[in-house]
Amino acid sequence: MKYVHVDTVNRKPGDTKSRMTVQVSQGLENCSRVALKSFSIPNTFPNMVGKKIQWIEMIQTVDGGNPIWRSALFTIMMSDLDENQTYLDNVNLQFELQTRFQNEGAITINKTDISLDGLVFEDAGKSHKVFTEAEMPITIVYDTDSYKFKIYGIQNSATKHKIMILFDDDSGDSLWHYMGFHQNKLMSKEKFPGFLSQAYESLDTPTTAVEYNTYTHPLLKGFYGKDMRDTADNTIKVKSIYAEQPSRHENHIGKINLCSDLASDYFIMGDGGTLRNTDILETIINDVPKYSYIHHSSDTLYFHNLNRADVHKFDLRLYEGDDMKQLVDEELPNWSAVLVFEQNLEIEYHKEDTNKMNEFAYRLGHPTR
Repeated sequence: MKYVHVDTVNRKPGDTKSRMTVQVSQGLENCSRVALKSFSIPNTFPNMVGKKIQWIEMIQTVDGGNPIWRSALFTIMMSDLDENQTYLDNVNLQFELQTRFQNEGAITINKTDISLDGLVFEDAGKSHKVFTEAEMPITIVYDTDSYKFKIYGIQNSATKHKIMILFDDDSGDSLWHYMGFHQNKLMSKEKFPGFLSQAYESLDTPTTAVEYNTYTHPLLKGFYGKDMRDTADNTIKVKSIYAEQPSRHENHIGKINLCSDLASDYFIMGDGGTLRNTDILETIINDVPKYSYIHHSSDTLYFHNLNRADVHKFDLRLYEGDDMKQLVDEELPNWSAVLVFEQNLEIEYHKEDTNKMNEFAYRLGHPTR
């Protein structure tokens, strides 16, 4: 066995903490298998670096006597948080978001106008109005017993319909997924034109806010969206958008996958219903409190067959969770690991015996004088 100790503090220039190349100057020869012996990293990952939330509001208005939908995308960026706020727990996240929803002086909510067909998105400065309606107050609630978020708005009853839908732009910066909302039920730019076409069809038959919200009408059934029109029967309970899962925002990195180009056999994992190969050496589960250390150590090693017998360099990469999102340096502390390389002793003995035989044969052909 040969043990290789790796510490990202000693990485070479140009490497990052999530992607580095390890060079073995003396080389590891005749190796057959490799395994991770130990891994250690501080559980100090920030959870607010570059984060944001986005939602679409749709209001039913009239143009030339015909009912139409006007839409806008609203974004709250969290990039102006103080340095001591790069990590927020759920309670403080709720407080921070609620403060920004209040949007005093129209300074925290960015507006993007959406064309009537839902195909064009254009920046429209800072505002929280789709058209000429009054701004819709939004409330976000966090339940400390269930660890779940919910969100709702209250639009004055003079508005025919006011639908709010949670949105994700696929940038990887959205907080909704970490707050317990399933990714596949968040609205996206690609889904919205088709959704808007169905919304226009819904205008053919009068629909109440409660029918939209209790899924008697199917428009909102597959999305995190509700009609926020303020009527007596459209209560807060009916109009609330509930997270289906407990928030994982506080310990948002539940798994760390250590990958390498060393392995010739692969982990197989699901991806949209299809199994695919990955070059994971080991998956490290984060089940420790914040600001402690994530330690992985095992007496029973999970060995991988090597794709080459002689190892002079190899890469190590860290990814987050089942979706294999690459961790970035701004979110990643330094870490250390120990890899075990198993050498094929039979080859070593064969080499040694061959060398001795060659030396003996040479002496037979060249007797000592």
